[in-house]
This record gives sequence, structure tokens and C-alpha cells, in this order.
Amino acid sequence: MRPILSYTLTLLLTLLSGVAAAQGPTARLKSSPMLAGSETLTFDLSYSFGFIKGSVGTATLTTTPTRGGGCTTRLLLRTKNAVETFFPMRDTMQTWYGADRLPQRFYKGIDENKYRMRDEVTYRFTPKTAFTSARQYHEDGTLRESRDSRIDATSAAVLDLLSMVAYVRAIPEDELTAAKSGQSFIIPLGKELTEGRFTFIGYKMRKYKGKSVSTMEVSFDIGDPGFKKNQDTLRLYITRDTKRLPIFARAELAIGSVDCRLVSDK
Repeated sequence: MRPILSYTLTLLLTLLSGVAAAQGPTARLKSSPMLAGSETLTFDLSYSFGFIKGSVGTATLTTTPTRGGGCTTRLLLRTKNAVETFFPMRDTMQTWYGADRLPQRFYKGIDENKYRMRDEVTYRFTPKTAFTSARQYHEDGTLRESRDSRIDATSAAVLDLLSMVAYVRAIPEDELTAAKSGQSFIIPLGKELTEGRFTFIGYKMRKYKGKSVSTMEVSFDIGDPGFKKNQDTLRLYITRDTKRLPIFARAELAIGSVDCRLVSDK
């Protein structure tokens, strides 16, 4: 059975990705600092439940330019300390973007203890529509589930688990802070089309590299059983400078909570 904690760790990190030009919200990815060049973000992950508290893993999110003006983002998640002994995790996610920074392909590989699975999604955009093809495979390579979708791309951004954070980092501060009624996005994965929404909460000072930094606090609504609730599922804190770094995130799980803290950027 797929563990709730490991799934949510992977999803949480991402909140901290030759097509026609899209007219809808997804086209905003082109202005994201996350996709502007090379970038490496390193995170520490901690888990808390009752008397159980401590660091459980690390993650690295890397952006690399590719041929033809495109780029790719890759997330590597690794457990450590006691968790590595009784439940080792080696999860990978990767998104490939075209020169217009629209997602072309998404890959997720799960390697958790004795559980292995992979997801793949391909994207094709027209000015008003996103066509997606999602496939989920068992460890032996046989197809587990699939879904081909035609999505209205004019009213909601069509993203994946990595491009979510790139998308939020791309929104200008004045527009993001005006999103108190929320902005919608859609993520195709397996046979599901997951609908989500993010809302600006306010400004908050947080510590990063020993200094107090002004951030924008954003709440995400994500309908997934791994979380404690569908509304205000997690909080993400983004710096107000040109880097728009996701320096902290917290999610309340069905059991316990997870913190994702940025420790370095380059």
C-alpha cells in the first residue's frame, strides 16, 4: 500500500514545470524565475506527530537548460536518519519544458522500501485547449491506469506536480496578493484530474540563512486523501525579491504534519 507520508512529502516539495502559444494562464510559466536559467534548491524535510519529531529527509530541486531553448526541472527526494533504516525512499520527479516554457512531459518514479511505481504525462497545447495523456505503470512495467483528457486551458492553468511551484513563482506580487478569492489549476495524473486552488493569505517574516525575510503566504486547496483536509491543505511562503524563493512550506497530513525548509539556493 502506498504510504501517505511518503506521497505527501513528494507532493509538498513540489509546492516549494514544439507547441502553439497558449492563451490561458499556463503561458505565465514563461516568466517564472524557476525556469529562467540554472537553479539548485536544497530542502530539509521534517515530520511531526505527537512526541515524534525530527528531520526525515532531504530534497534537491534542479533546473537545467536543454537544447532548443527549453529546460528541465528535476526533484530528487532521499530519506535519512532512522527513516532511512526502516523505510528508505528514493523518489524522482522531472518535467521537460519547451522554449515557450509550457510543460511537454512529466515523469514521476516512486522507489519506497519495496514499493515501486511510475507516472508519465505528456502535454500538447493549442491557444485554448490542453490535451494531456496520463499513464501509470506497475513495477513490472504493465499499465495500471490511464486517462486522455481535453481541458479548457483558458480559465485554469494546466500543470504538473513540479510546474505548480514554478507557476506561483511567476505571478507578479501585485497580482498574487490580489488573489484573495483564489486562482485555479488542474493536474492530470493517472486516471485522475486533480483540481486545486491557491489563495494569498498575507505577508509574514520568516528566517532564511539566519536572516529575517519578508514572504508572501499562500494557501493551497488540494483534494487528496493524503492530507488532513481539502481546504487550506498546505501553506507556502515565497520571498518578495526577484528570486521568489519557496523558503518554507507546511502541510497537515491525515496523520501528523510535514515541514519543508529551504537550506540553500544557487
